[in-house]
Amino acid sequence: MPSLNPLAVIAGCAVDQGFTLAVSAALPAFFAHVLGADRATATASVEFLLPLVTLAALGTVFGGAVAARFARKDPLAHGLAVGGVSVALGLVAVLSSVSLPAPWGWLQLVAAPPAGLLGGLLGSPRS
Repeated sequence: MPSLNPLAVIAGCAVDQGFTLAVSAALPAFFAHVLGADRATATASVEFLLPLVTLAALGTVFGGAVAARFARKDPLAHGLAVGGVSVALGLVAVLSSVSLPAPWGWLQLVAAPPAGLLGGLLGSPRS
């Protein structure tokens, strides 16, 4: 069983959550401006939700890569750990209904572990 570096996982999770929060804050304003609709209407559209889930997964890829880089060993395990933390935090958000509409929130939860693994692969030190 690989040993995880807690600081590497925390750094990766900070990148993941920071990126996701920044996207979650900026995207609604952008879509409301582009679509010319009020914020609630713009954020309920598929045109908004698909990029949001995609960008949130990209944040998990970045976080997994950061964790893998900081850990220097077992990069996939560190990337998967970031994905697991993302699932745990996302599950809390979905169940407390402060997150995306149900199908989109669950899609984000399913996408997080593979995204973390991809980040771990991309961030693995090259020999």
